[in-house]
Amino acid sequence: MKVNNQKEYWNKVSPTKEFTTALDLNLIPDFIKKDSLVVDYGCGYGRTLNELHAQGYKNLLGFDFASDMIERGKSEFTFLDLRTSKDNIID
Repeated sequence: MKVNNQKEYWNKVSPTKEFTTALDLNLIPDFIKKDSLVVDYGCGYGRTLNELHAQGYKNLLGFDFASDMIERGKSEFTFLDLRTSKDNIID
């Protein structure tokens, strides 16, 4: 499947798509310090970053190529830094 078709698919399902893979929050502190920069490339609407934020991780950055997924995430999790893949990392 071409990238454009993938982008169209993810933009189409963005309003209702729910990801259910569990994040084992007990393992995270062994590998990532709370002040580390965590970058999630392919973050969808930011569900995983939101879970990390709730655990005290604040230096979070998410990217996804589906702009509708990012817009949903920005609406649901206004405190997260979510960007489309075409956005620059440094402003």
